[in-house]
Parts: sequence; structure tokens; C-alpha cells
Amino acid sequence: MNFKNWLISEEIYAQNKTATVYHRTCGGCTEDQSVKAVSGILTSDFQSGAGTGCFYGCGLYTTYKIESQFTDYMKMYGKAVIKFTVTNLDKYLIFQLDEAKKIHGNDYKISDQFKKLGLLNKVDESKLKEYDKQQEKENYSSTLAKEFYNQNKWIEKSVKGIIYYGGSDGYCLVKYEPVQDGTITMLGYAVADVDNQQKMEELKGNIGWITSTNKASVKSIYKSPISNREKFSFFDDNREISRNIISKLLNSKNLEVVAKYFGSNLDKLSDNDVFYLLDVATNKDQMAEVIAKYKTNISDWTVDNLLFVATDDNKDKIAELIIKYKTNISQESIRILLRNATNADKIAKLIIEKKPKLSDKDVDRLLNATNYKDINKIIELIIEKQPELSDDNVQNLVLVAKDTEEIAKLIIKKKPELSDLNVYMLVSYTTDQDEQDKIAELIIKNKTELSKLKVFYLLRFAYKIDKIAELLQKETDNISKLTHDNVLVLLNNATYKPKMAQIINQYHTNKTPKIQKEIDKYLTQTQAAK
Repeated sequence: MNFKNWLISEEIYAQNKTATVYHRTCGGCTEDQSVKAVSGILTSDFQSGAGTGCFYGCGLYTTYKIESQFTDYMKMYGKAVIKFTVTNLDKYLIFQLDEAKKIHGNDYKISDQFKKLGLLNKVDESKLKEYDKQQEKENYSSTLAKEFYNQNKWIEKSVKGIIYYGGSDGYCLVKYEPVQDGTITMLGYAVADVDNQQKMEELKGNIGWITSTNKASVKSIYKSPISNREKFSFFDDNREISRNIISKLLNSKNLEVVAKYFGSNLDKLSDNDVFYLLDVATNKDQMAEVIAKYKTNISDWTVDNLLFVATDDNKDKIAELIIKYKTNISQESIRILLRNATNADKIAKLIIEKKPKLSDKDVDRLLNATNYKDINKIIELIIEKQPELSDDNVQNLVLVAKDTEEIAKLIIKKKPELSDLNVYMLVSYTTDQDEQDKIAELIIKNKTELSKLKVFYLLRFAYKIDKIAELLQKETDNISKLTHDNVLVLLNNATYKPKMAQIINQYHTNKTPKIQKEIDKYLTQTQAAK
């Protein structure tokens, strides 16, 4: 293919049955490691080894629209984007309706494609008709592709690959093994984060693709005999190591022994490698256990997959292993662990014990779990662990507490200085009037310095106003701190307005004429009633 032609090709072309496709590689790699991974492809022929993907069959997973490489879903797959040209698309099984019509014309139906591919004897005619109907109506042809593959796994040995569209995956072309069969050629590569839309537009406009290494074109290196390619290599052996680990784990009769033998080398397995192991393992629980135990560098996505494949009876055991051996438990991992937990109280306790310090987001994730048996106990552990409770912490703790008074006691004891907002939350986030007054008493007794807003909130939400007012005035003239606006709101919102007026009139020693005027309105009503 002419070099200039591939620069123009961005989708599937019917005329010569070709497509330009894109593939991300080296998940979790730095920029340098990403470039090394691409270099390794140059020196050892590109193949789809174990772990690169088998959800729709084992092969090389690509997209035929570059936009599909720049979505959040692609973050797990790495920073290196590789560009290929693929030929012989009429030898692919095409589930995506518009692309099937483009390549196969009037013979676009699944049954028609089967006839052209010489596979009619593989599937009953009635089943083919069902696939034809689904192809016409599916919004996401990935649904049909997955159903078809699950029922006909032999297909990956009978066609070059498949083409479909998925809600998360985007516009996909899966090249089945053997990948290096002369119908796919590497054209160039780039290093680009998935959220770098400017870079995507540049690549889409054929700017920024790397097409040379050590002054030799990628195309020249790629066509060069393998024996001559080593001079262009700056690739490490992680890829070969990961393939060896996968093979040993899948063929082992004692997973624990093999996993222990590889130890920290399991960190060389990518997220896709782990997904593949969990997908094909005979004993998924055991595979999840050894990965959780011996692979210390585990992403949130892998945490989710480990717990997803585990049986209900084994989910907590897997969670405990992840918490014990994972070097850093992220906020998202906390959410995933608790969502899947059978005994959420126990898992939350282990997380709190493991984390050296809980961030506000960590606290938020811990409190948002809905499957606790004793939420107050979890709150107590959080308060005990936190070196300092932020306003957000206090708000979240009070909101979810079942026994607000007990939690308020702990917060007041733990937090040396309550903010105005803290006081508001503590006295207002309970509908129990006796509890409100008890919390107010605790704040007054434990906090000697009270701002005008704190005084305002304590009176505003008091049930026994006389008692709270007396406590406020016991050592300090607190009620005199109230401004005209404070008084106005207190009087307007009080359940028994004359009583509030009497208290303010009795204790406020710095009443302005405006304040006195507001008070007198209700004092006059009281006298008239008498």
C-alpha cells in the first residue's frame, strides 16, 4: 500500500476491502515503557498472546475509528496507540449492519456471509435466520457478536475476524489468530492519553504519528527479517514474562505454589492479562485468590473483576486478601469492596485499619455503603481513626448516623473547635427534640467560646428554650451576641414566639431599638393574652 494512501484511510473502505485500525497497548505503562512496547512489536512480529483479549474470541482487538481510542473506557489499555492497515475484510464476519452492507453489498446478512465464507454447514438455517433478524434491529451489534461467539466459539478458527459496534468498546475490528498472516501491517504509532482530545484531532488529521525509529521507517523495520531487527530494539522482556506466567498458571495443578513462585513478578501482568486468566480459569475463586494475594499492584478495574467472578461465599475472602496485600486502597476500590461485601461491617473495619489516613473521599465512600448492619460502629471507627474531622466529615457522619446523640458526643469530644456549620449540623439533623437539646447541652458545656451563629443555631433548634438559654448565659453573656437579623429569624421561626421574645428580652443586654421593637411585638401579644 502506498504510504500516502494510509494517511488518508480512517475507516473501512469497500473498494479494496481494507480498513485502517487502531490498537492501544501497555496498560499502566509510562511514556517510555509505551514506546518500548511498540519497539518490541517491531522486533518480534505482532501476535495476540494470552491475555490480550478473548471476550469475543482470542485475537487482536482494534477499532476502525480513532475516536473509539479516546474514551474513558480505553484508559485501562495503555497510552501507546498503534495504527495498522487490515486487508481481506470480505473474509471477516461483520455484525455491524452498515459495514456489512459496505463490504458485502446485497449479501450483507449473516446467512449470506456464511454462504460466501463456506460455513453454511456449521449452523442450522433457523439459527441463521435469528441472527439475520438480530442484525437488523440491534442498536449495539456487540450484543449479537457476543451471543454468537458464546454459541459458536469455533468461529475464531474459521474466519479472519469479526466487526461490531459496542456501547463502551466503540467501532471494533477483532483480528483473530494468527495475527501475522500477511493481512495486517503496522503503519505507525503515537503516545497519547485517552483524554487528550487535542492529540486525537492531530492524529485524526495525520499529524504526530511516529513512522521512524533509529532513522529507519517503521515499514522497513517491520518487513525486515526478525534476525535483522534486534538493532532497532529497546524493548524489555516483560511481555514474554507475562505470557509465561499466564501459561504456567492456567496449566498448573497447584495454583498457590505457582503464584508463590512468581511472587512479585505477577505485577508484570496487565489488567487484560488478569481479565483473561479470570475468564478462562476452571476454578475462578482460586485464581482470584492467588492474584489478590500475590499481585500487589492491582487496579480498581481488576478489583472489580476479582470480586465479580468470585462466588458469593468467597467474595469476602477475596476482599480481605485485596485489603491485606494491596499497597494502596483507592476511593473507588473502597466503593467496589463494600458494594460486593457479604459482611460489609467487617470489610469496612479492615479498610479503616489498613489505611494510614482517611481522606474526605475515603470517608464518603465508607459512609455511602448501604449494606451495614451497624453503621454507628463504622462511624465510631472513622472518628477514632481520623486525626482531624473536616466539616464535610461531620456532615456525612451526622447524616447517616442512626443514633445521632451518641455520634454527636464523639464528634464534640474529638473536634476541639466546632465550626458554625458543625453546630448547625449537630443540632438540626435529628427530628428527636430531646436528642436535639442533649446535643445542644453537650456543645455548650464542652465549648466555652461560642460565636453569634452558634448561639443562634442552639436557640433556633432548642426544644426547651428556657433551659438552653440558661446554659448559654451561665458563664458568658452569649445571647447578647445576637444581631438584629438573628433575633428577627429566631422570632419568626420559633414554635412559641412569645416565649422566644421573653428570653431574648431577659438576657440580651445590648438590644438596639430595632431589636427591642421586634421583641415588643410578641411581648405585647403575651400581655394582651393575659
